[in-house]
Amino acid sequence: SVAFTDTGNGTALATITGVAPGTSSTATITTTQTGYAVGTADATVTSLNAALTPTFGTTTATADGFTVVITNFDSSYTWAGTATASGTVVVTGSGSTGLATITGVATNTSSTATITTTQTGYDSGSATTSAVTSLNTALTPTFGSTTATADGFTVVITNFDSSYIWAGTATASGTVVVTGSGSTGLATITGVAPGTSSTATITTTRTGYTSGTAPVTATSLAAALTPAFGTTTATADGFIVVITNFDSSYTWAGTATASGTVVVTGSGSTGLATISGVAANTSSTATITTTRTGYPGGTANVTATSLFMSMVTVGNPGNAADINTNSVYGAVSYSYQIGKYDVTGSQYTAFLNAVASTDTYSLYNTSMGTDTSVARISRSGTSGTYTYAVMNSTGQRPVTYVSWWDSARFSNWMANGQPSGAQTSTTTENGAYNVNGRTLGNAVVANATNPNTGLAPTFRIPTENEWYKAAYYSPNYGGPGVGGYFWYATQSIVAPGTTVGSSANQANYNNVFGRSTDVGSFSGSGSFYGTFDQSGNVYQWNDAATDGTPNSNRGLRGGSWSEGNQQVSFSKRLFTGPSIENKDIGFRLAGPA
Repeated sequence: SVAFTDTGNGTALATITGVAPGTSSTATITTTQTGYAVGTADATVTSLNAALTPTFGTTTATADGFTVVITNFDSSYTWAGTATASGTVVVTGSGSTGLATITGVATNTSSTATITTTQTGYDSGSATTSAVTSLNTALTPTFGSTTATADGFTVVITNFDSSYIWAGTATASGTVVVTGSGSTGLATITGVAPGTSSTATITTTRTGYTSGTAPVTATSLAAALTPAFGTTTATADGFIVVITNFDSSYTWAGTATASGTVVVTGSGSTGLATISGVAANTSSTATITTTRTGYPGGTANVTATSLFMSMVTVGNPGNAADINTNSVYGAVSYSYQIGKYDVTGSQYTAFLNAVASTDTYSLYNTSMGTDTSVARISRSGTSGTYTYAVMNSTGQRPVTYVSWWDSARFSNWMANGQPSGAQTSTTTENGAYNVNGRTLGNAVVANATNPNTGLAPTFRIPTENEWYKAAYYSPNYGGPGVGGYFWYATQSIVAPGTTVGSSANQANYNNVFGRSTDVGSFSGSGSFYGTFDQSGNVYQWNDAATDGTPNSNRGLRGGSWSEGNQQVSFSKRLFTGPSIENKDIGFRLAGPA
């Protein structure tokens, strides 16, 4: 069909419609007027091709608008668009899929985008998307303090909100874990090499909200200094160990099992850890630590066993005898060692388990298992399978119910290197003393040479003079370099008190406790040479023929827990048969310096 529109100035517009797209059509235009011939002319034109009308797929809300997929994208067309609510439109695409991105829309506002297509020779296409609401404002993480760790760092999140999903990534191979409650969170970054900077990017996501993101950077702690150890050396009450990588710019400390205490000293690259306070023949594990600002803590363990027998050296050879004994006792012309403590129940139990599965020479007294006032030792099994155990945590009390013969056999065992086996010449019957099966009769003198080693015995029962000097003598009694003797083995001429602990001049006597106490319980009351419990607790055998007859009786000194102040002083000395076994008689050992 044809329609005419007068455009003025002698012109008109003929509009031909109803022609199919892309179809040629000839319009014949005629003019008629009365008195005039009919005029005619033809005009042939092809109609435009059909328009490409946009079709849409998924819409996705964004922070300031939305995106919509165009499912019939064709790059031969020019794509454009407009959007309400101040939106602007950009169309991109490839192949048959495009994307219209609408931006500039206020938060949480509806916008309608009109997308158009144009191409020469084609009709223009147009379509409108459904209204889409833009996302709510993002939650951008904010941070507080960072704390370096051994393999990364932690950072406080000051605007944590559990309605968001929190995640993150980190450089330098770091991994991120976010935790939190209330308004405070914590991002933990791990897996970073020591002393390495890492940037963590923390993100927040939530349905209906745009994603938030923020970076935070920190450096992990430098590598820890892990203590390295050299030689360990057993001591009387613990051990010492060399630290081979000591560095004084670190703070060194430590703890130790078995009641041990640790002190670390050093200079240059070599240090020394000294572990003390450990019972004799006891294993202790020391944990040594290093700390330094900007570095993680370092730690390492080292284990050693304290000496089986704690000994002290008694020097000042050639000292005069005590004038209070008519110059009879205390003079010793040589240096020597003597037990810091009496032999304990634990040590004697180890001895029994080593040599007394068949107790040939009655080293075990059944009262050891029944008397509650002393170190208690149980025996189980039958002869040939006997085993022994400390009872009721009394192992640190001095062993009692031991004869001089028992003490001599223990000395042999120690001098022979603490062997295991039957009671023979290489375990208990020879060494410091050739007892050779004897349990009765006169005592025997000490060997000058241990036949099992060819050397002087390393352990034996002290002579009376050795015992006396260790207990009472001080080379500075009357002032520097002026030797003399105390009345009590607590470095005092005044009767001791009875308070357990570190106070000076204390002892177990006068039946205050009604029993023996752990060796060294009066830790502030040692003799000048560092022995303990030579006044009170239990009597101790010595190796003097105190009645003047060689090879007969043997001496006892020191008094016991049940006796008074005179009995625990220098003036009390006993002698008795070597077979006697009482609840208040024990012993300590001596040996060459």
